[in-house]
Amino acid sequence: MVVDGIGNVTFSNDVLRVELTRIAPSGEVDAAGELMIPRSSIDAVVNGLVQGVNQINEKLTEIAQKSGSDDANGSTSDDKKEDSDKKGKKK
Repeated sequence: MVVDGIGNVTFSNDVLRVELTRIAPSGEVDAAGELMIPRSSIDAVVNGLVQGVNQINEKLTEIAQKSGSDDANGSTSDDKKEDSDKKGKKK
């Protein structure tokens, strides 16, 4: 199931109900399903989602920093070789 957003959130009869939404092919927001969490599991489910998202964000940040440091230098090993060749051939 692909979820693009959250609709209504209600709590009734000791069950947290979260309406999940998606973007339909027409471009309209449409119901994708309902997540129903019993009261006794709310903390564990919500905390599990938060921890999972935080771990993914940390990994994405690490990847972005690694690729950013490569891009920030703006040169490849071939560029460095050409620069050293040019320095050796001064006019």
